[in-house]
Amino acid sequence: MSAPEQHEPGPRPATAVEERTIVKPMLQDRMKDNETWYLVSSNWFNSWKRFVDFENMGRTYNDPGPIDSTDLMTQGVLRKNLCEVLSYTLLSERCWRTLLHWYGGGPEIARNVILTGFAKRAVVEVYPLNLRVLKSSDLTKEELGTFSKTCTVSAFRQTMCERMGLDPEKVRVWNYFSGFKFKLCSVLSATLDDVMVDEGQQMLLEEQGPDGTYDGHIATPTPVSTVPAISYTSNTSSGTYGRSARDNYDSYYSNTYSSEKSVERGLTGLYNLGNTCFMNSGLQCLSNTVPLQHFFTSDAFLNQINRTNPLGMKGELATEFGALLKQLWAGNRSSIAPREFKYTLGKFEPSFVGYQQHDCQELLAFLLDGLHEDLNRVIEKPPTAPVEANGRPDDVVADETWNTYKLRNNSIIVDLFQGQFKSTVTCPTCHRVSVTFDPFMYLSLPLPFNNKRLVVATFHFLNPAQPITRYGVTVPKFAPVGQVKDLLAALTGVPQANMLACQVYYHRFHKIFSDQETIEDLRDDDTLSVFEVPQDMTSYKKYSLSNSTWVITFVHRVMKSQASYGSAYSYRATVGHPFLLVVPPGGLTPSELLDRVRTYLQPFIKPEEPAFAEVAAPFNLVLEDSYSSRGELTLRDGCVVALDWNTNDYEKYYDENVGKGVLHPSAEPVANETDRQVTLEQCLELFMTEDILSKDDAWYCSACSEFREASKKFDLWRLPEILVVHLKRFAYTRYYRDRLDTVVRFPLRGLDLTQFVKGTHTGVYDLYAISNHMGGMAGGHYTAFCLNDTTKRWYQFDDGNVSPIDDERFLCGTASYVLFYKRRNPGEEMGGEEHHTTATEEEHHTTNGHAEMDADDSK
Repeated sequence: MSAPEQHEPGPRPATAVEERTIVKPMLQDRMKDNETWYLVSSNWFNSWKRFVDFENMGRTYNDPGPIDSTDLMTQGVLRKNLCEVLSYTLLSERCWRTLLHWYGGGPEIARNVILTGFAKRAVVEVYPLNLRVLKSSDLTKEELGTFSKTCTVSAFRQTMCERMGLDPEKVRVWNYFSGFKFKLCSVLSATLDDVMVDEGQQMLLEEQGPDGTYDGHIATPTPVSTVPAISYTSNTSSGTYGRSARDNYDSYYSNTYSSEKSVERGLTGLYNLGNTCFMNSGLQCLSNTVPLQHFFTSDAFLNQINRTNPLGMKGELATEFGALLKQLWAGNRSSIAPREFKYTLGKFEPSFVGYQQHDCQELLAFLLDGLHEDLNRVIEKPPTAPVEANGRPDDVVADETWNTYKLRNNSIIVDLFQGQFKSTVTCPTCHRVSVTFDPFMYLSLPLPFNNKRLVVATFHFLNPAQPITRYGVTVPKFAPVGQVKDLLAALTGVPQANMLACQVYYHRFHKIFSDQETIEDLRDDDTLSVFEVPQDMTSYKKYSLSNSTWVITFVHRVMKSQASYGSAYSYRATVGHPFLLVVPPGGLTPSELLDRVRTYLQPFIKPEEPAFAEVAAPFNLVLEDSYSSRGELTLRDGCVVALDWNTNDYEKYYDENVGKGVLHPSAEPVANETDRQVTLEQCLELFMTEDILSKDDAWYCSACSEFREASKKFDLWRLPEILVVHLKRFAYTRYYRDRLDTVVRFPLRGLDLTQFVKGTHTGVYDLYAISNHMGGMAGGHYTAFCLNDTTKRWYQFDDGNVSPIDDERFLCGTASYVLFYKRRNPGEEMGGEEHHTTATEEEHHTTNGHAEMDADDSK
């Protein structure tokens, strides 16, 4: 990694606004090769953004406290499958050093910036390659090594040979996959990324024998066809591979490990290479798009590759996609590993490099756009001007706009997938109406959702004899906290004025709510802890000099160790359940504070340790100003006091189950599936409802010469042959994302959109593929349901496993994410009666026939 940037942060500013002013420009820093950047927990960083009112919303939030990124770690190493923005935020060296200087905390998670992909884009290498290395003389022992993707084969060989006692001049390196010598890494100046080395895989050091030859007993895959020669051009320090788009492209499989088994054409699965289920799902849906599949498997695409399009990929993406489809429809493999395709995908779009989970819809959008540019029949794009309506009929303007668009965009992708919107914008001031016609590749439909939510609050009574209890109250999604407390007062008998409501995340308080603040940013997996206090806290404001009481919050900490890049260090991690005490202004003496804390903790002590009250306190009370225990115990309003436990004592005395609380009947969710079901038609109606643009998206009215918050309405004008419908299951706020589990009922056959289409290009559609997503935002799992054109049966594609679906009712559920429809030809019928899936037919169908999966199951 690069040497730390010479940046000396100043003292922490006196106000949050000053902090925002200093840090905001730092968040615009651009990455440069070989710089060091830092990961910080998005939970903590979003708390800081709220504290400094980053969006300038005029709201007041609590100080976020020391930096706490422990939620990113497990057993001292970075958790797998973390998502940028959702799980972590990347900060430049100077930004990290500034926040660390002001807040303290940790742990420090440093990563290097590398150049990757065809365009050599700078990205942070969040997950370096952890490789398992074997030597041919002893295949029973693995040596572990961690390397950057930019490490050369030569440097890898040198490092591992020194570690394993081998002569690098008498060793050659193999990309070793599933017990086979996958590919010889003969170009020593190539990088590990160039030779498609995957996270966690094996590498083989093949040793030269006494006679100067190499071991011949190690298996190599039986080739389906000859491996094409791959030319190497050393035009940079890491080099790039050049491969003819046409030469032997159907030898793709010889570079791909597979399972040999004769199967029906189109029923070959795709191995999960590590969080690639999103890719596998999208590929299987496109593979079962019959006209697209015929276009590629018949080699017709080879004559339409556009090698000069600056927006394209010189035909490489189309070539690899065609090779993959030929293998999927060869009928001689039960499953294959799409490593070449994934490598090519990442080469041209670095966001797909590595093995993090991605959105299948985003993959489809990039892939279809990339295939379009690779196969654009327009070699030299002519200049065109925007089409003006000038009072002409819509159908004339729409056709002219479409024909003008096709002068520059003409491919099999446009022929099959692209339709046309009519967009109407009306100025609220002068009432000028602007009508435009724009192409679309897919419909992204919003899902109607219930405006209310069940908030589960963990209630802590003053009387220690009353157990901590979890209550449930149903309120509007943007209800003020005061409304939640009013309903809790009815359930508990405690006046709402004697309650403090707090947001708890990862064992600490992130916020103490005022009655006016809303629950908008309270995630479903956050804990809302409500404490009964002896005083009326209605007018309490943190740090206010007029407060008649002080609120002191407490966290539990134990020592943990972490290893990183060959070194180890210890830090204090928060554990257990935080709590708070209300004390008089001026605070308490240390002995008085200790007595109050011990009294509060008594219900948390394990029953088998009755002597806790008599023994000396097994923890130290310290002000939390960093991960070290230092500083005098001088209380102030709003301060955080840490209980620093010896790890053994914490496990001996503290019972974490007590803090989870007893479940009150009101907190048990009521399963009412009918409230969570909508039809595809309802989603279309919502999509085409007139909307008012926000201030950030204001439209420029040429008549007023001003930006206006105008009204905007979409209508369907021209429908494509293949209609892709994206159900927007992921809801967003400023600080987090959530997944909607609404069941959308959609027709399998006979989808007639005539009522929604303003133009004449409409039709009746039949469903042939579904991409499914199960789980949560940070992980989950993708599968596909596809109608095989040969057998006329539905099948489930779950990575490498393919199985028939006997009951079509299983096709609809909460997992349905992207729908693929094909327009019927005139007079064509798609076997069977028109049928609308009905999720209420059987309860378990609402998950598409799958058991619900944990959110962190990303395989």
